[in-house]
Amino acid sequence: MAVGGELLVGHWKTFHDFLVYYCKRLFSTWGDEELKKPENEQHTILRWYRSLCHLQKMNPPKNGEVIGAPCTGPVAAFMLLAYNLYTLAHNRLLQKRLIARLKNPDQFQGALYEMYVAAVFIRAGFEIEFENEDDPTTSHCEYIATYKQDGQKFSVEAKSKHRAGIMGYQGERQTPEEIKLNIWRQLNSAVKKHAEFPRVVFIDVNMPPEIVKISETSKLPETSWFNELFQSIEKEENHFLKKGGVLPPAYLFITNNPLDWVDNSQLQPSIGFFSTGFGMEDFKKQSLDKEKHKHYLKLIDALNAQGIPVDF
Repeated sequence: MAVGGELLVGHWKTFHDFLVYYCKRLFSTWGDEELKKPENEQHTILRWYRSLCHLQKMNPPKNGEVIGAPCTGPVAAFMLLAYNLYTLAHNRLLQKRLIARLKNPDQFQGALYEMYVAAVFIRAGFEIEFENEDDPTTSHCEYIATYKQDGQKFSVEAKSKHRAGIMGYQGERQTPEEIKLNIWRQLNSAVKKHAEFPRVVFIDVNMPPEIVKISETSKLPETSWFNELFQSIEKEENHFLKKGGVLPPAYLFITNNPLDWVDNSQLQPSIGFFSTGFGMEDFKKQSLDKEKHKHYLKLIDALNAQGIPVDF
């Protein structure tokens, strides 16, 4: 199996087998040390890995055959981590600095989401160039994304909302009733950063999973966080303008990855997303110019096609 410029050899019957091997290989020594700690002190990655081992134990293969089993939230989280690690490595983007951030509980969630967004761009046909994080002289976005077919560049910012008790973040987990969307600090920070090219902002709301229904009027998915978000975008745009500031336009993608909100007894919830143009008049029209916003639509296609291939 080729990963970037590296050739790996093994006995993998499915692509999932390879991803598990690849993730374990990246974190081997560090992971072994983490497993020696009490379970409640282990890193989130190891908690997800234990869930995978539990699923494998409950569904042993017979006579070496390939079998399937319903995927739980923590197992899906581990597999998505492995798939995105592979995607970045295969495109020669997996840096030692990123691995170090993933191992650090305080930086894990931010690094995980930045990696997820980079992988979405790669699958949508973009090349990624990380900004120099060691340059303190200016604020800048996470990376530059260049669409391969026409060379159009975008400045990309990715932020994930922290919630107590989720992905290793300290504190006691709130109930769904107690949780507020409240992502405007992340949005403000993202659109105010220096951007050399048109902005694309990704924000994960990190909310519990909900039963998604399709609205009979708008034909869009409806959840409590989705409705609140949909109603608040224009309000936030007006807030920028009332302060006399320049409204910085951005393609805005709001995701909700609730995989860490469920345990081994619950099946994998879906990752939802909402997208629009923040500060873009085009998005207030009845129809969108598909040629003008083709890069935005490519990202939507990549998000809609989320899933891990089973075979090679």
